[in-house]
Amino acid sequence: KYRNYFDFEEELKKCPSHRLLAMRRGEKEQYLKVHIRINEETAVEALEKIFIEGSNRSSEEVGIAAKDSYRRLLSPSIETEFSKESKEKADMEAIKVFTANLRQLLMAPVLGYKRVIAIDPGFRTGCKIVILNEQGDLLLNDTIYPNPPQNDIKGSMEKISGLAGKYSIDAVA
Repeated sequence: KYRNYFDFEEELKKCPSHRLLAMRRGEKEQYLKVHIRINEETAVEALEKIFIEGSNRSSEEVGIAAKDSYRRLLSPSIETEFSKESKEKADMEAIKVFTANLRQLLMAPVLGYKRVIAIDPGFRTGCKIVILNEQGDLLLNDTIYPNPPQNDIKGSMEKISGLAGKYSIDAVA
């Protein structure tokens, strides 16, 4: 299941969220051990630029202390922080993908791809009729008046029947 990630290395900024989350799952299930490595030489050089001035005996001691403190204290903290931030970013990306997929599922036609005539009942303002094509695009929007006060039942039935034939309706909603 996680075979692809044994001896796997990739720059964190280039690692897609789904891959990072897969590796984190592998670590949680104890198949993998994930580490975030920072270039130690670059990190120690940055510390030396900040804390060392000139070149003397004390600067050598500060350099040794910088390297030691980086290895023992800073590196684990930095790894933890990068791990936390990258997980949060990957989680947010996964939520966006799941949201888009769910939206697509929820917006999919319930009846499949069929032509539909839909009727919204109304009394005072009439019953609204819409016809949608197989992709859900509006083909027609009209109103019929089968209820009081108009009571145009015959005209309403003829209109629905005519539209059903004209537009090859597959379903009524």
